[in-house]
Amino acid sequence: MLAAPVVTLSGMNSDALLAFVHRFEHLARFTTIFLDASSVETLNMGLKAMVHNIKADDNTQKLHFLVLENADPSLELNKCLPLSLHTPILIASTNEAVSHFASAQAYKFKLLDSADQFSADNLYESIGRAFDSLQHVVTIVAKGGTGKTQLVYRFVSENPSR
Repeated sequence: MLAAPVVTLSGMNSDALLAFVHRFEHLARFTTIFLDASSVETLNMGLKAMVHNIKADDNTQKLHFLVLENADPSLELNKCLPLSLHTPILIASTNEAVSHFASAQAYKFKLLDSADQFSADNLYESIGRAFDSLQHVVTIVAKGGTGKTQLVYRFVSENPSR
């Protein structure tokens, strides 16, 4: 099983699904990585490119967000993907059977062909909330004079969205 959270999105119209999924590219708190999951070969090629790009990227502090497009429900994704409790995954496909990859029943979504802009916006927000579980609370315990306040100030200044 893949590490949580894994959200699935299915829809009959591949163009509408693709356009909808690419809205997540602009999530400020993530570096979004799109991978073609239509076959093991294309997924492996994408993963190799991803590893190369992450090593070259200076912004390693940002969380990564994997979007698996054109996902084949028969793939054994848990054998292909690295486990990380901090990497959310959105799996999109025109095949509704990809919903078995979702880490919870509430994380199975469907983009209806007849979805108007309001419905699409609500769906986008619902999927975004599924990834809010990535917000962590950290308690800092130390003796006085050890720089706790400076540590908190530094964290807040480097992570203004939190």
